[in-house]
Amino acid sequence: MVNDYTKEPIPDISVDMPEQVNWLHKQGNLHPACYSCVRRKRAETDGPTNPETRKPEYKKGEFLVRCTGIPLDYLRILPPEVVENMSESEVEDFLETQDPIYWAYKNLDWYPRKSREGIEYQKVLISCTATRKMSRIGRRSGKTAALAVKALRHAFLHASSTKTGVDAASGGTNNGDVLIVTPYGYQTGLIFNEMRNLILKATPKVTNSVKRDVKNPHELYLSNGSHIIGRTASERSGGKAEAIRGQGGSLIVFDEMDYLSNDSVETVLAILTENENAILWGSSTPKGRRDSKYYQFCNSPLHCEFHWPSQVSPAWTDETEREQRLLYDRISYEREILAEWGEQRGGVFPVSFVNKACKDIEYEYGIKDNPRHSDWAYTIGVDWNQNTGTQVVVVGQSPQGLAYIVDRAEVDPKQYKQMEACLKVRDLNRIWHCDAIYVDDGFGAAQTEWLHAFGEKAIENLAKFRKLGKRAVQGSADDVKFLVQDSRLKEIVKAINFSSKEVLVDPATNQEIKVPTKPALVQNCMRRFEQSSIRFPETDQILKDQLMAYIELRVSSMGIPVYGSSEPKVGDHIVDALFLACWALTKEFSVFGVKQYDLQVAYVKNFGSNDTGSGQGGRSLVPRQTIEPLKRDIDIFTDRDKMYIPEPDEDLKRNLLGDLYEGDRVREENKKKSLPVSGARKMKGKHEEKPPMLSGPRVAVNKRYNRNSFSREIN
Repeated sequence: MVNDYTKEPIPDISVDMPEQVNWLHKQGNLHPACYSCVRRKRAETDGPTNPETRKPEYKKGEFLVRCTGIPLDYLRILPPEVVENMSESEVEDFLETQDPIYWAYKNLDWYPRKSREGIEYQKVLISCTATRKMSRIGRRSGKTAALAVKALRHAFLHASSTKTGVDAASGGTNNGDVLIVTPYGYQTGLIFNEMRNLILKATPKVTNSVKRDVKNPHELYLSNGSHIIGRTASERSGGKAEAIRGQGGSLIVFDEMDYLSNDSVETVLAILTENENAILWGSSTPKGRRDSKYYQFCNSPLHCEFHWPSQVSPAWTDETEREQRLLYDRISYEREILAEWGEQRGGVFPVSFVNKACKDIEYEYGIKDNPRHSDWAYTIGVDWNQNTGTQVVVVGQSPQGLAYIVDRAEVDPKQYKQMEACLKVRDLNRIWHCDAIYVDDGFGAAQTEWLHAFGEKAIENLAKFRKLGKRAVQGSADDVKFLVQDSRLKEIVKAINFSSKEVLVDPATNQEIKVPTKPALVQNCMRRFEQSSIRFPETDQILKDQLMAYIELRVSSMGIPVYGSSEPKVGDHIVDALFLACWALTKEFSVFGVKQYDLQVAYVKNFGSNDTGSGQGGRSLVPRQTIEPLKRDIDIFTDRDKMYIPEPDEDLKRNLLGDLYEGDRVREENKKKSLPVSGARKMKGKHEEKPPMLSGPRVAVNKRYNRNSFSREIN
């Protein structure tokens, strides 16, 4: 048999279908999406046994979805002779009542999207006549717009009665009412704002039908008696949709249904018992739970299911694909973008990833087993806690991007003192010469100020050493090294507030974007485990247990995941410190943390000359702002227990210090002029033997300035 409309063969479906669907099938007027649904949703096994009849509720192979099918051509529903005698206005009225897409186009000036392959996914979503349907679709694919159009059309075409006790099927109470349920408030606002935007550009017939628009809570009242109500299930507070009890509706929409608790879903589903013709539409990106009502409904033969990834959107490009793969770890990408159920895991970190990160990795924490490498980047993460103690994690990253947890320390809570925790951080920085130290700001505001104070005090002491000159030679070389490292604390210690937002750089556009801090830290660390770019010793069972027990506890009312440990005795503070250390690597040494600029600096030896320099034989001018960051790159040269700092060459001092250098030079010349000749000769001899202490330290500078390419070794 050939389809008269598409001129393609009609599929042979050897299964009993609803009468209307079967009629469209025989007529050759059934949409291809319906054939796909019939094939996928036939019962795979016999249904549960009825305790009274002791027979299965349904048999294997039955098609149980209640629907009337999607016609390819709605006018072909009518006999040809009827269509020939209809006026143009009658045809339009008929199509508006039967064809949802025609109604949306005529009244809302809205037309559904098509994928680049020609898939009419939004049209199928809205036109589907199943009374129980689930849509599993990736992010940013237009499912919110489809929900808004469906809700508006249902409310405008179905009038509601104020009478009570009338069955909705006969045109009574709640026949046109729509109830939209979401797990958090902002999602409800998104759907209603979408509807309001559609109404603004709608025809006067639709615009004038809006009798009342309420924004808190979100409600739309129409002149035909229907109203659209938006409610949240209060998942953040552990609610069970108690506020929704007593509500009614002939169309019930669940958005982000997989993020609703089963108790909340069951509370709302009780409404279906009052109206056998009520329509249920559940939509979500999968969370991965196998015990959720959404998962059960998607895999039930009673519910029609649609599944499309984000790539179905016509706005999806290869650039978008690359960006999303960088932003999401593998499992999150499968769920958020591909809309797949993904790997079932008990926690945030899959067991296989954690085992791979420590398998056959044998070393002890500390500098003894992990020699410091001059070309590595080192960061520290600190989680302060008065009850469980302060956790400190040191991470080193090789130039190839492989990170190792090289050291870990804990301040015993029984002997907890805030100053001791700060001293521990200072001591670890002295050992590892870290590039960044990120600390938890939640409980560590005072400690952060103390660490900054350590840095300021060290800078003052370094200045005293410089001022004393030769009289400072009795100082220990280690003391000077420690002062140099301590002086950097004010620059490298940064407080991170888990409940605020962090700024990242979009590598595609080089623009700054703000993201919730805690989810960003978790995703960043999770991506390292997924990419197998982090290692820790197999003997650290405590860290391993905390990683295994780390889970997503719930989702806040703003849609932000809330994380924690599923086992309070195991805790999660070492993991939080690890998050901070890994986040420091991302912020300081990756394209997500630092804007990229392609700069080239040219210079001339003398203004007015034609010699612009080749960029290789001389030195570029270094801005005055770079002097402070260069303090961390000081090279201290020692002679046994005595310390002196050799004199840098004149050009480098002039470029780095500018006016400060000129002032020092003039003062030195004035001093020489005031000395007797014999004294000047003696000092000249001393200059030849050993350079004196200068006002500024020697700085090792590469010819091409790069903040990460300076030598950080202190000899």
